[in-house]
Amino acid sequence: MIIECYDIGGTKIKGALIKKANPYEMICQVQVASERGNPSKLLEQIKSVSKQLRSKANQKIDAVSMGFPGPVKNGILQSAPPLHINAPLDIRAGLGAGEEPVFVDNDLNMAVMAELYFGNRPENFYLLALSTGIGAGIVINGRPMHGSCGEFGHDMLERSPSLANKCSCGRLGCWVAQASGYGIEETAKKQGMAVSCQDVFESAKKGSKWAIAIVETAKSYTAHGIGNMLNAFPADAIVVMGTLGIKQFKSIIPPNGEIKQYTINSVPEITATKFGEDIGIIGAYAYAISRLK
Repeated sequence: MIIECYDIGGTKIKGALIKKANPYEMICQVQVASERGNPSKLLEQIKSVSKQLRSKANQKIDAVSMGFPGPVKNGILQSAPPLHINAPLDIRAGLGAGEEPVFVDNDLNMAVMAELYFGNRPENFYLLALSTGIGAGIVINGRPMHGSCGEFGHDMLERSPSLANKCSCGRLGCWVAQASGYGIEETAKKQGMAVSCQDVFESAKKGSKWAIAIVETAKSYTAHGIGNMLNAFPADAIVVMGTLGIKQFKSIIPPNGEIKQYTINSVPEITATKFGEDIGIIGAYAYAISRLK
C-alpha cells in the first residue's frame, strides 16, 4: 500500500510517497515553495508535485492525504491565512481527483496522527505548532479533537497599542502576532530592522541586545500562551512541532516555572517531536491508514 502524502504550509509544500511497512517506509519526497494568495496557482503546484511523485512510484497509489493550514469541513478548505486564502476552496474538485480516495484535513489534525500512531504518547496531550503560525492539536483519552478548538494562537496576549502586532485574523496582539516567526519579524520591523526570524535568533546567539530582547519577549508571550492552554485542558504532555518550535526549541520554549505563573494546573513535560519537520507528511500517512482500515 502506498499513500501520497502532503504537508502544505505557509512557506512550503512537502509531498511524499510513503509505503506501509513496519511501521512505514519513505519512498521519496518533493518540496517546493508555496504559492500564496492565488488558490489556482497553489492547486497547479500540488498537481506538479504529484506528477513528480507518481513518476517515482512502481505501483498504484492507494490514497492521497493532505494537510492544510486552516479549518477543513467536508473536504473543503474554509480558509488558510498562512496561504492568504480567505474563501472556501474545494481541494478535491480543484485537483480533479482520480479513483483513489482523497483525505483533506487541517495540518495539525494530520500531525497529531503521527504522534498517536508512532509517538508513544500518553492518552492526553497537546501538539503545539510554533512556526509561521501558532496552533495546537488536542488529544483527550486517546482521541484527537476536531474543529477549531485548538486555535490558541488567537488568544489575545498583548493589549498595548504600541506593542501589539496586527494578526492575520484582523485583531491586534494575538499570540501568533507576537511570538510566531511572523510575529518576531513584525516586532523587529517596529524597531526599524527588516530581518528574518532566523536572523533575529542568530543575532541573539551572538549577543546582540536588541535581538535578545525580542527573543525573550516572544518567550514570555509563549509562557502565557502555554499557560492558557493548560488552564483550558490540563494535559499530561506537550509535544512541540513547527520550524520555529523545533529549530529554536531551547530559545523559545520557556522553563516550567515561567509557564506556571499563568496556569492553576501543573506544567507537564514539554518535548520536541521526534519526527522533526517530517511530522506533517508522516501524520498524513497515519491519517489515511486510520481511515482505510
